[in-house]
Amino acid sequence: MKKGQNLLTVLLIIGLLGLFITIRVYKEYDKDYVEKRTISIKNQIIYKAKRCYIENKCEDNSTISDLYKNGYIKDDIISPKTGKLLNLETKILYDGENVKVLWDEDEI
Repeated sequence: MKKGQNLLTVLLIIGLLGLFITIRVYKEYDKDYVEKRTISIKNQIIYKAKRCYIENKCEDNSTISDLYKNGYIKDDIISPKTGKLLNLETKILYDGENVKVLWDEDEI
C-alpha cells in the first residue's frame, strides 16, 4: 500500500511540475507574440500613412481615422495589448520624409 501511495505522490509531483513549466513557456510565448504583433501593426500604419502623404491624400497632421477614410486601412485594427480598437484620433505627423505616429503607449 505504501508503494502505491509513493508512486502516486511522485506522479502527482511530476504532473504539477510539468504544468508549471507549460504555463511559464506559454506566458513567454504570449509576451513575445504581443511584442512582435505590436511592431507589425506600427510598421503597417507608418507604411500606409507614408503612402497617403506621398499620394497627397493626407494633410500634414492627420489621424488614423484619415487612413480609414482614404481607403488605406480597410479592417479594424485591434491592439494586441488591450484587445480593443486603436484610437482613431491618434495623430500622424509627416515632415516630408518621415512619418511619426504619436502613439498612446498604454494602447499599443
